[in-house]
Amino acid sequence: MTSDHVGWARELKDTPDIFAARSGVPGLETTLPLMFSEGVVKRGLPLGTLLHVLCEGPAARYRLAPQKGAIALGADADLVIFDPAEQWRIDERELVCHAGWSPYHERDVTGRVKQVLVRGTTVFAGGEVRGRVGSGRVVRPVREQEAG
Repeated sequence: MTSDHVGWARELKDTPDIFAARSGVPGLETTLPLMFSEGVVKRGLPLGTLLHVLCEGPAARYRLAPQKGAIALGADADLVIFDPAEQWRIDERELVCHAGWSPYHERDVTGRVKQVLVRGTTVFAGGEVRGRVGSGRVVRPVREQEAG
């Protein structure tokens, strides 16, 4: 699984020339609440399957495991604190994505991200981004780590 999350503003997509329009949609911020709400709550998807699809599977696919995708000794402390009971309506004006719009605007969902930690440091909490610009780092696939 991969994403084509692209936070282009509407004016970069709204053009009479389809080949000049920027592709992709903003959606990364709403992925977990939407998949939890639609998959787990409404359709009975096992929570373990959701975790595999969003965490373990992509980390393995892109050869980032065991550093990413699991809670384990030696892995990065990348965690999401999630309230599975909170019901809310997605409002594109409240999202932190710079696009300023969402294809999921006004959709009702169950489950909300409360806090995000990257390598043990809180980068999102209380509806606000708290991460420092430049604090990210490239994680090389395992095969590249071994070779280099």
